[in-house]
Amino acid sequence: MEARELMKGNLVMYYNKIHTIQTIGQWCHTDLSSDELPIDKLKRIPLTDEWLLRFGFDKKSKNQEWILNKIRICETVHKGLCWVDNDIDFIEVNNVHQLQNLYFALTGQELELK
Repeated sequence: MEARELMKGNLVMYYNKIHTIQTIGQWCHTDLSSDELPIDKLKRIPLTDEWLLRFGFDKKSKNQEWILNKIRICETVHKGLCWVDNDIDFIEVNNVHQLQNLYFALTGQELELK
């Protein structure tokens, strides 16, 4: 991973444990470690149905969409998930931190676990 991908509050994986980013620089601090973790060793968390449920999205099975606060995510034919909003075309979102960052950019609020 690269530091430019991350924001405070993003969820990442480090040695099979999920961490929440607290500070970012060449190294970062997380909620589970007082040590500085090397950013290049952090792993992305793949976005799955389980994660969408944990963030409070509701699945609308009729059209394969997930909805939260008028924000829609739909499964694509190719790969991953795409963010869909009335004013935005498809934006591919494959990882939890990408969803967190995009949600914040569109709503001004952090996406919280339920």
